Order: sequence, then structure tokens, then C-alpha cells
Amino acid sequence: DVIEEISREKREADELRERQEREEALLRQQQAEAAAKRRAEEAVRIYKESCSAINYDELARNPDKHAGERYTFTGKIMQVQLFELLESMTALIYATKGEYGFWEDLVYVSFPYEKGDDMVLEGDIVTVWGECEGAYKYITLLGAQNIGPKIEIEYFEMAQ
Repeated sequence: DVIEEISREKREADELRERQEREEALLRQQQAEAAAKRRAEEAVRIYKESCSAINYDELARNPDKHAGERYTFTGKIMQVQLFELLESMTALIYATKGEYGFWEDLVYVSFPYEKGDDMVLEGDIVTVWGECEGAYKYITLLGAQNIGPKIEIEYFEMAQ
């Protein structure tokens, strides 16, 4: 009877210790995930802060001179193309809202796309952060050839 009691107490103590170890491991995992999330958010914040407001005239005059520079702007999507196999989208975005409310100054952009991501649509207003890749020749949907600055988008948000 005493041996059974000691054996039961030992099992209970072992179960308690195992439960505490699982809880501690779960807590460590949650702390590690929270720390990783904070680091990722900090990296995004730092990247966004490293982007300067776009000066379209200067950028368009010599896009290659600005290759490697980071920019941010809010613009209106004019045209979108999705390349699912390449997991990317390209778009023409008006980068400047003129004094009478009309959008102008096209920038060619590309950004990652994964199946299931929200699509950007023509007419959407987006804020983007990315790096200039220099001059880029492209064909518009109407078949015209154009050349202008290209920006590889790292982050974008739909404007409210």
C-alpha cells in the first residue's frame, strides 16, 4: 500500500514535470516567434524609411543614373499583368497626381505575387516602396513602345 502510494506520487510528479517542460517549451517557442515577428517588422520599417519620395522628372530624365536607389510613392494603377508561373506581377502606375486631379507620369513596376495574394486592379490607388532598376522598354496594351523608369517593388499597400 505504501509502495503504491509512493509510485503514484512519483508518476504524478513525473507528469507535472513533463507538463511544465511542455509549457516552458511552448513559451520559448512563442517568445521566439514574437521576436522573429518583431525583427521582420523592424526590417520592413527600416526598408520603408530608406526609401525617398520620388521626383519623377529627375528619375525619368535618367533612370539608369538612379538604379539602386530606393523610392516610395502613392500612385494609381493604369495597367496590370500577372505572371503566375513566375510568381510576379507587373504594372504601369501613374506616380503623380496633377494639380487638376488627373494622374500622370508612368512608372513600370514589378513585384512578387503568390497564388492566393490579393490582386491589384486597374484604378487601384497603392503606396509602394522599392528599388529603381534603371530604364526599361515595354510595350503598352495598345502596342506602343515606351521607355521609362522601372522599380522593383518590395512592399506595397492599398491606399485607403
